[in-house]
Amino acid sequence: MKKLINRFIKIIITSLLLLIGFSYLTNLFISISYEDKFKGEKFLELNNYKIRYTDVGSGAPIILVHDFLGSSNDFYSIKDELAKNHRVITIDLPGFGLSSKDSKQEYTYTSFSEAILNVANALSISKFSVLGHGMGGAVAINLSLTHSDRINSLILVNPIIQAGKKQAPVPSVIKKEAYINYYIQGASFSKKFIKNSNMDMDYFREDYYFNRTIPAQTLSKLITTKNTGIPMDIIKTIPNKTLLLFSSNDTSVPVSLGMDLNSNIANSKLVVFNNCGHYPFIEAKDLFLKEVNNF
Repeated sequence: MKKLINRFIKIIITSLLLLIGFSYLTNLFISISYEDKFKGEKFLELNNYKIRYTDVGSGAPIILVHDFLGSSNDFYSIKDELAKNHRVITIDLPGFGLSSKDSKQEYTYTSFSEAILNVANALSISKFSVLGHGMGGAVAINLSLTHSDRINSLILVNPIIQAGKKQAPVPSVIKKEAYINYYIQGASFSKKFIKNSNMDMDYFREDYYFNRTIPAQTLSKLITTKNTGIPMDIIKTIPNKTLLLFSSNDTSVPVSLGMDLNSNIANSKLVVFNNCGHYPFIEAKDLFLKEVNNF
């Protein structure tokens, strides 16, 4: 029995060492592959931090806000299409993408909202619509609640607003390796799509490359904010007209939440995309664009 236990322990240790080795080689390969890809990007220097952004098209302004562990790259499939009718601004929220990730900064829904306002001010945009995906939806809600006079309309795409679990008392360095592991993130990414053919792994690798540069302490703060949640009693006070875009097969955000939001937000419309996961703007691109453009 003792030999069997020792053999089992050796197998576990060997497997962990192999996983660590494969992860290290994968991270090294991705770092080398992407380190020169993003030269020439546009940035705004705002209050001691740097924000990567894009600004395309003309017309009514709309700012696109990405999900947790995402970036402005998330909207690659719709940015140019939206720009046919709108002035489209995408940003990397502080802590994500190529924007500043200083571990001494605060990373809260309020600080994210202020960053978006600072971008709008720097680009001489007085009023705009805001589209928030996943955690970006919670940021958009905060923006509406605190600066409704600056918002034309609110578009929430599978917003993550429910409080998550409290973080386990694990050192931030270990937490980062658990959260930002290529194989774990890849498995999570694949579950967000109905069809594997809809997944763009190059886009996934780009976001993964960005996320590996997040300092461990910054990531811990970002996770805390993501898990904060926004109570429905507060959400029901949203004054701006709101478009709720949900997916029938999103494993992380149920359609029932969309129904609750629709019944609590006075001036709101709910649209559910069938046979879609967490990214309806990829899996139901044409229908998604139609709803946004007509809103």
